[in-house]
Amino acid sequence: MLFYWDSATFESHYNCSQRSYEEWEKEANPNVPLGLFYIVLSVTFQILYVPSIMTLGSKAFIKQSAYKIMFVLGIVDFTVLCFLGCLDGYLTIIGSIHCLNPRLTYISGIISSALWVASCPITSLLAFSRAIDLLNSKLYRMLFHGNKTWYWMLIPLLYTLYFTLFTNPVLFSSKIYAQANNPYVAIKGVWTNWSYVNTFLMINDVGIGLFLGIIYIICSYIIYRKFKKSSSKTVFTNAQASLIYQTSIITVAALITSLLFVYFNLFDASVIASIVGEVFWIVHHGAAAPAYLFLNKTLRKHILAHYVPNRFQKAIVSSTVVGTIQIKVKQRAVIIR
Repeated sequence: MLFYWDSATFESHYNCSQRSYEEWEKEANPNVPLGLFYIVLSVTFQILYVPSIMTLGSKAFIKQSAYKIMFVLGIVDFTVLCFLGCLDGYLTIIGSIHCLNPRLTYISGIISSALWVASCPITSLLAFSRAIDLLNSKLYRMLFHGNKTWYWMLIPLLYTLYFTLFTNPVLFSSKIYAQANNPYVAIKGVWTNWSYVNTFLMINDVGIGLFLGIIYIICSYIIYRKFKKSSSKTVFTNAQASLIYQTSIITVAALITSLLFVYFNLFDASVIASIVGEVFWIVHHGAAAPAYLFLNKTLRKHILAHYVPNRFQKAIVSSTVVGTIQIKVKQRAVIIR
């Protein structure tokens, strides 16, 4: 088992002694428009995320188990966007590869990889808690009520700690404008006797894809059964329905991203496919922000009341059409306001 924060491991697995710095510079592929796109996309999500994270962490919200998980996930997402979107965007603009900025690329790769891995069990925990709540509210309170949720969060913490210390990271390269296991990806003539396949990461990506897929099917079936048995129009309260939709968006984004990563581990991806994967990775970590703002009426009201100046509140409220959405399943509807 290798310790990947050890300088000896770094020098043996990621050294750049086969070429001079000038020779490595010839491999650079700067792309200003794409780099700016990565940055703008990430910063947009971060701007949307700030008021949501502040609200989720407030006393009024943090009491609820689901919001505890969403709060931690929000911090993880916001942080990884600094590296994944903003820093990778900068490295895309200058056309960086590993051997042009080895320390920066390596540390950034470790952090962004670790935060992706952290988001997987946190997202799984959120989806699992929603499934339990739908299945049996009494069991949900027994497992997640009060501070019990924080104990559950120890699982993602230990899981991420192991990954960070003992598995190799993915590193950015302008040869594919994305991150890859191999630091010399798409560079011809570089010899190495090390394998950069990260088996743990592949298991994580396959596992998260299967788990979220199963949870999504279970939740869909539970919702279907509740509608079928109910004679009223509203099976769930507005708050419950809102949390279901928010969790669904977060879960689907993670599911798609994990499946893309599985594909990239099994097959040689083209540059276009790598860019698509990078964009989906950014979207995965940012999708929750607009979901919170547009689907959570209580959170939106709190943001308007506490973080928006009074002179702008009326204009925002009057220009925002928050209609009543009716989703019909077998002639019944969940009503969201």
